[in-house]
Amino acid sequence: MTIDIDTHIYAAADNHQYRTDGLLVANPNGTHPIHELIEKAEHKWDTMLKRQSRSLQEAVLEYKRRYGRLPPKGFDHWWDYVQANNVMLPDEYDQIDRDLAHFWAISPKQLRAAQAAHEAHKETYTIGKNRHGYIDILKTSFHENTNHDLYLDGAFQMMEVLEPIEEFIPPFRAVFSPHDGPNLLSNWQMKEEARKAVAQGKYLDLNHLPSLENVGWFTACPPTSPARKGPPRTGNQSRLPPNLAIPNRNRTFIHSHIKAMDPCLHPSIVDTHGEFLPHPIGPPLPDIVFAPQFSYSSSLLHGDIRPATPFNWIEDLGENDLTWDQKEATEEGRQGRLLWRGSNTGVYCSDEERCYQSQRQRLVALSENRTGTVALLREPPATSRTSRLWKETRRIAADDHAHWNVTQVSRSTIDDSMMDVHFSGSPMQCDKEMCDELDQKFDWRGSMSLKEASRYKYVMDVDGNGWSSRFKRLITSNAMVLKSSVYPEWFTERIVPWVHYVPVQNDYSDLLDIMAFFRGGVNGDAGHDELARKIADAGKVWSQTMWRREDVTAYMFRLMLEYARLMSNNRAEMSYGALV
Repeated sequence: MTIDIDTHIYAAADNHQYRTDGLLVANPNGTHPIHELIEKAEHKWDTMLKRQSRSLQEAVLEYKRRYGRLPPKGFDHWWDYVQANNVMLPDEYDQIDRDLAHFWAISPKQLRAAQAAHEAHKETYTIGKNRHGYIDILKTSFHENTNHDLYLDGAFQMMEVLEPIEEFIPPFRAVFSPHDGPNLLSNWQMKEEARKAVAQGKYLDLNHLPSLENVGWFTACPPTSPARKGPPRTGNQSRLPPNLAIPNRNRTFIHSHIKAMDPCLHPSIVDTHGEFLPHPIGPPLPDIVFAPQFSYSSSLLHGDIRPATPFNWIEDLGENDLTWDQKEATEEGRQGRLLWRGSNTGVYCSDEERCYQSQRQRLVALSENRTGTVALLREPPATSRTSRLWKETRRIAADDHAHWNVTQVSRSTIDDSMMDVHFSGSPMQCDKEMCDELDQKFDWRGSMSLKEASRYKYVMDVDGNGWSSRFKRLITSNAMVLKSSVYPEWFTERIVPWVHYVPVQNDYSDLLDIMAFFRGGVNGDAGHDELARKIADAGKVWSQTMWRREDVTAYMFRLMLEYARLMSNNRAEMSYGALV
């Protein structure tokens, strides 16, 4: 598929293209693009760290500059918590503003009515301040056959995050979905109307909304986006072959992960990810377009509000936390393979579902397909030993045309030397016939302990029924994490790809090229072990300094202050009015 989108023109003969859809297109005359991606990412991270506010006054000014309004009431208490708990990146909360922006176009009265009506929506729970001033479970609405205790465990964990600062949170009621994924489809037309109303200082009337166009999943996309400019969806999209492996013909890599997650820019995502596959055209428009619902994960096509999730928490891996050198000594071979183990979640498999197009099935099929050859992007050994040597030989490489090339490798060697990616356990979420088919098709393995998994230098994080929730554990394990997802999380813009982890496209077309760059080819030659180790180390430091319980609480503190102001009768009085 060719994306109909403007791209930047090469500024020089050896420059790579940085497309506005978040992908870099490698220039055959340039150096290996991952060198450049790492270099630019490190500069971005350094700049982000240096520009953070260092006083309450600076934080208020930065807030006003970014969002055009005063901070919420309680902002000073939030700042005190940030300072007392050494919470870094105090200015990087843009995700909250994006999640709540369209609600500013609804009057508090109508917004509270929509929220109250949504409390009766099945498969939700509501938390908020009780009459004693404590955060509590105020209401539940579950089907009788659901696991109430499991669902409420999420509520208790959310309340535990808020407990240290509950005295500073104004009264509120918030509806949460207990499921892994989102369920409120967004609407671009409505958000555009909301944006105009906010700019004009007006409110939209939820009782007299304009007629809304329904184009399925792409209702959430601008009319000028690649998703909307393509042919209309009919629901008869052809199935992809079971051993789907899209070649990276244009040699593209991610330079903006959040853009690479966007189905509006990459329409093929709706045909290759379990979040969208059950409804080929798209779900019907929700009855309450502006229902403020919190969900544990949300895609860029959904309007669910993202909290900072405290689930599957770890402080550290302790005795299982092998160092990089220890991993090298214990893994089969000195170069290391990419590890992934998990269940076949992501989509329910039946005769009607496009099961094999889902993200986990495609990942395992890519590893276990042993027929034919695959083209790998490789560097000449002379320019790929260390980052220092690369910089010293960059000019020489340009003169000698010793940049990167593509070599053919037998697929039968990939699984043995570069990949250890398999399903574990037995098939689930499938009809009996499909379960039997999946059991025969894939090489199912036993479960792997954390101690066994810690032997691997390279680990994969991929979505399941929602976000995988294992990223915290993986990034703290001294391994370099490769991450593929369609769910931007609360920390997506507080972490930098190519510094703390390596982003992978949803179609995995760049996955083998990434592995060939870091761990080397089939024989481990011409790799960049030192760069992989640097990313692994940086990821763990980020996890232990910026993804602590205090950081989760700080995010939820700020989110609930913003949310309480939106729901208040007088939003102006609920703003922080410090004179600066």
